[in-house]
Amino acid sequence: MKFLNGLFFVEYLFFLPDIFFIGFIMFLLCFALYINEHVKSLYISRLIMDLTLPIILLSFFLSYNAKHISVLLNFSSIFFDSLYLFFKSYFLLFLAICLIFSRNYFIYEKIHIYEYPLLILLSVEGSLLLLMSYDLFVIYLALELQNLCFYVLASIKRYSSFSTEAGLKYFLLGAFSSSLFLFGISIIYGIFGTLNLFDIYFLLEFNQVYSPLFFISVFFLISGLIFKLGGAPFHWWIPDVYSGSPTIVTMFFSLMPKLVYTFIFFKLFFLFFWFDYNYLNFFFVIVGLLSIIIGMVNAMYQYRLKRFLAYSAVANVGYLFLSFSLLSFHGFFSSIFFIISYMVSVCLIFMFLLSYRKYEFYEFVDSFELSVLPNYNVFISILISLVFLSFAGVPPLIGFFGKFIVFLSLIIEYNYILLFVVLLLSIVSGYYYLRVVRFIFFTVVTDNSLVFTTAALLPFILLSLFSLFFMFFFDFICEFLFFLIVNLIIV
Repeated sequence: MKFLNGLFFVEYLFFLPDIFFIGFIMFLLCFALYINEHVKSLYISRLIMDLTLPIILLSFFLSYNAKHISVLLNFSSIFFDSLYLFFKSYFLLFLAICLIFSRNYFIYEKIHIYEYPLLILLSVEGSLLLLMSYDLFVIYLALELQNLCFYVLASIKRYSSFSTEAGLKYFLLGAFSSSLFLFGISIIYGIFGTLNLFDIYFLLEFNQVYSPLFFISVFFLISGLIFKLGGAPFHWWIPDVYSGSPTIVTMFFSLMPKLVYTFIFFKLFFLFFWFDYNYLNFFFVIVGLLSIIIGMVNAMYQYRLKRFLAYSAVANVGYLFLSFSLLSFHGFFSSIFFIISYMVSVCLIFMFLLSYRKYEFYEFVDSFELSVLPNYNVFISILISLVFLSFAGVPPLIGFFGKFIVFLSLIIEYNYILLFVVLLLSIVSGYYYLRVVRFIFFTVVTDNSLVFTTAALLPFILLSLFSLFFMFFFDFICEFLFFLIVNLIIV
């Protein structure tokens, strides 16, 4: 009995950062509800916002001070390893950036809602649970915890009809995608009698279960995740939700879910997809090409910045699915590398949009409005132009290396026809990114008034320089990711 008590105590030690994280969320919620009766909402929202950053930093240090071993907990439904720690660290880094930019954004937009940082933290806890869980039922519950927070965040600008519409569309379509995922889970449970991914892996390996029902269940699981990632043909909600949500929330939607869902695909890949399922390869190729083509064609006709970035996100998700279509180690490695480089570029775009405003503190809405930048600051104009060129895949920027790794994985797997098609689409897609650069430098304007927030200037410049000189870190990051993934596969 003492042995069992000690075993459970050891398990709790691994959960200590998450227990601390959830406990502090509950404390902040009770604290905000208590002082809400005595203090103005303006000061409460600022106070809660200021308290969230130390919580993230402390949770980060607690995670790194934990014992770094690969361990299965709670009947093999939770798995801690070095790759999980890397994803969690990367996730918390971008979360801290989002919260830093949130403070000034809500001041200028006159939104004083203390629930915002609490919803962000709750969605983060759901995302972290998704990263560590290896049980389909736990994955579904964590997915719903994350999504419920997202629905509220999309409509947090209560007096805006666009924000309300975005939240409603996200809720309805998100519920549909969750039902697809849940239906796939129910079929899998009916076939195997378990939802633990490791148990399903061994049953597939030794019993060779290849029933049509299993193929259908995997199809529903993948469809639900494609919907969450915003891949075609399940991309309808992306433009409306991105454009209707507050810009800081759009930044959060653009960064966090893609990293988490990529890792979920990694889990399913090494436990389901490594079997010789040719239809999965064909399915991912179709989704990838459709996403690139639909995103590319629609982005060409968009002048609204957030809708433009939404269709750009759809196109970039296509490269992820093309990496998944390889169903190999190289494919997954390229998808991880691509999503990391993509997140840096997206973060830079939104850092700029949140840092700089037009006259009377209005946000930049249309891409041709960026033409005022050279009159104000040529250096910032060059940096933001480099970000758009990074999206286009121009060397030696970070976006080039992300696409280069995807193309290299296609070459290694001898998919030359697919490589030629994707390379051609990538060249064509560079047009709408170059169009934004043309608006910045080659459009004559008379208005040169611009308001900026100096607090965000330094992080934007530093991350832009990292994107520009990424080639010096390329070998190190590749070796580091290779070590993490190989270490997990061996375990």
